[in-house]
Amino acid sequence: MHKVNNQMNIPSFVKNDEIELSAWLEKIIEAFRKHKIQFLFGAGMSCDDNNDLPLGKELTKIMLKEFFPKTSEYKPTDIVLNEMINKYPFEIIAEALSDSLPNKRIGLSELLKDHIVGKSINPPDAYQNFADLRNIFKWPKEVYTTNFDHLFKETFQDGASEIHHENTSEYQNAVDSELIPIIHLHGNLESGNYQITETDYYDNRKSTLMARFKTALRSNDVFIFVGFSLNDFDFKDVYREYLKAIDDGMVNDKTAFFVSPPDNHHDYLLGKRIWSVRKMNWIPYTAQEFFMRLNIAHKNLSEGKSKEKIGQLYSRTPADTEQLIYEIQNLLLISEKEAIQYLLEAKNQFV
Repeated sequence: MHKVNNQMNIPSFVKNDEIELSAWLEKIIEAFRKHKIQFLFGAGMSCDDNNDLPLGKELTKIMLKEFFPKTSEYKPTDIVLNEMINKYPFEIIAEALSDSLPNKRIGLSELLKDHIVGKSINPPDAYQNFADLRNIFKWPKEVYTTNFDHLFKETFQDGASEIHHENTSEYQNAVDSELIPIIHLHGNLESGNYQITETDYYDNRKSTLMARFKTALRSNDVFIFVGFSLNDFDFKDVYREYLKAIDDGMVNDKTAFFVSPPDNHHDYLLGKRIWSVRKMNWIPYTAQEFFMRLNIAHKNLSEGKSKEKIGQLYSRTPADTEQLIYEIQNLLLISEKEAIQYLLEAKNQFV
């Protein structure tokens, strides 16, 4: 397992909302404790400066370059390619490429496998930070992702089982074996049974896993989308389901969060208003920053409760409790965490 980098780079304009964001993180931690939280992970979860896994616009550009002639006057420039990426949705470009290739779908599958599952990369830090929380709370019970890569499996290793369109019956076996089901909502590239084109997305024959996901969407108090863009087909489809649940009176007391970094200050100001109108809360962090912050929030909340308990056990005020912990640290030459644990264990021996 690679070392996790805990450095964060939060823009100054986001820091102005730190109080509200911190409160949201505490709400999310509480949902973890209650086992009433679920996630949907998109391409942004796999983004990392240390790997060359093509995601979003990069993957779209690869498909466009494959579509057009490589050596002719019709070879598009990067400017033209970027204009097309902004104009045409990802799933439409995938469909056009598939139709243009000699081997159709087989050719598209080979291209995607070469650029996604054919690469040997380490899971970005966001995966391990999420795994740390999942291992602490033993929740969520399963993981939902629209990604084709196997980075969740690589993170949890023998503790997880990948579920896709061709092995849905293995879900219960995974649960019974106390494995974490990693549910790939868009299927599996290696088998060729996957969803990536517009036609695929509207194919009702592949709705078993999505039906399970929509049940999770409705049954949890907090739902979090990580690594999607505003225009992702996946997000818009699930968002419509979320709005329908609101209209049906099924999620009145529930909260949804959208985790994605802003491009700039203006993007942040407009995005905040857009998400507010959409009845969702925007957390303007990268996946790595988000899960790092959650781990810190959990640590601070746990320490706060431990200090409160020490104050009660030793009949100390909050200030006196801090002083007592500090004195134990210096006396025994141990860390604050170890001093807190020592005081709790020492007092509990006589309670």
